[in-house]
Amino acid sequence: MIPKPAHASSVTVVTVTPDALESLAVMLATLPGGFAGAIVVVLADGAASQPDEAAIARWTTLQVVTAGDESVPLRGGSVVVVTARSRWTVEDDAIVLRDDRDEPGGLRGAAAALGSRLIAVVLAGAQVPEETLDAVRDAGGMVLFEEPAEDGQSLSIAETDLVASRADLAGVLQELQGYVDEPALGEHRVLQRLLIEIRSGSGIDFRLYKTPTILRRLARLMVAGGFPDLGQYLTHLRAHPEEYTRLIRSLLINVTEFFRDPELYEYLRDEIIPDLLNHAADHGNELRMWSAGCATGEEAYSLAILVSEALGERLNDFHVRIFATDLDDDAIAFARRGVYPETALTEMPPELVARYFTKLDEGYEVKKNIRNLTVFGIHDLAQRSPFPRIDLCLCRNVLIYFTKELQQRTLQLFAFSLREDGYLVLGKAETTSPLPEYFKPLHRIFKVYRRHGARVLIPPSRFRDVGSSERERVAAPRADRSDARTANSAMNAILAATNRGSTPMTPRVGGARPT
Repeated sequence: MIPKPAHASSVTVVTVTPDALESLAVMLATLPGGFAGAIVVVLADGAASQPDEAAIARWTTLQVVTAGDESVPLRGGSVVVVTARSRWTVEDDAIVLRDDRDEPGGLRGAAAALGSRLIAVVLAGAQVPEETLDAVRDAGGMVLFEEPAEDGQSLSIAETDLVASRADLAGVLQELQGYVDEPALGEHRVLQRLLIEIRSGSGIDFRLYKTPTILRRLARLMVAGGFPDLGQYLTHLRAHPEEYTRLIRSLLINVTEFFRDPELYEYLRDEIIPDLLNHAADHGNELRMWSAGCATGEEAYSLAILVSEALGERLNDFHVRIFATDLDDDAIAFARRGVYPETALTEMPPELVARYFTKLDEGYEVKKNIRNLTVFGIHDLAQRSPFPRIDLCLCRNVLIYFTKELQQRTLQLFAFSLREDGYLVLGKAETTSPLPEYFKPLHRIFKVYRRHGARVLIPPSRFRDVGSSERERVAAPRADRSDARTANSAMNAILAATNRGSTPMTPRVGGARPT
């Protein structure tokens, strides 16, 4: 028998406002005593009297402990209470109280530390910032909303989220826990058959992605559809082939927006873009960027706007090309069209909206001069050749979905793609670090790295061939020289799919990752 890990396989964080105490009590009271996950109850300000550890312990058979000066391990079958006005975070699978403003704390810190093991529960009436929930989704975690008691109360629900009534919250958590625990041998075989069928039908090999992440995405659909095990879900898929499309989208989907993480874009604007423009003269005023995992295109267009703002009237003096790639063909088609709902632009300064968008009946269209800087296409980091001579590569919150082997292959691919002294930007949710022989860190919080050291002359082969010394050679740094076959392979795959006249799509919540 395989021993259980010391840490909980899932961690549920519940932010409790004064009017949500009854919902918390019902949820805890109906969780079974053998619940294998950990619960973190974060008490918000505002209540005349907050429940203490003893009061919460009366609602549940799980072990209850209050976070204090010492860290509290996140163990299965436990409830950790964080009192109001306490600043908390997760370190080494434990709740830690500290007042460190330089690192993300609270639910954001939990997302960065726990990734796909995190479940954020939003009780009715709770006010959780949308950017905080996005951090959970970006990290591969799950958001579970309590169904509002009053009709008409709106919820900002993404396609990856779940909604349950007060009475059903505990049941959903228990089902999710059952799905995300290490699958039995029989279930593992069913999972492999399912992933092979997806690979055969779509060309996307999800076997290269982390099993817990795949299980959590499957869990959402299985809970919503009432399927008790993977075998019954696979039988349903075979009887309803159209459901494969929904499944693949669920495995790929994530959220995106214009200028997501404004502080990062300010850093790019003030530090990185000026440096790139200063060195562009060394290679014919050429500036090449790559948004890997671009979802519905907001990141790529944000980069184009940054460059346009920096160059102003000199834009036509430079050859700017921004490659934007993803696995989701629907997302790419949406991005090529370049029309976004008004809600997508709410955080953008009005002067930029006026300068770079045209108001249409159905939304706001990115102006042609910005669209002309971008090339959108379908691209699989696990299978396709990369783009050469890249100055800046953004691949944010994509690697978290990959196995360690595929993460290494992808980082080697970026090492090939980037020019000497080019820049790589990863997402805040990423836990992997770029290979030190190829990248040196520039900004720890924003996960910005600079290319240096030995140059990979031939890009890493497809994932199954990683590690073959005969297929990869390393040489000392020297002047740029492109691998024409690689350039043609990547460019032909993208340009063959590029079509500015794509069929219009109906906007939908979220984009797609990984790529």
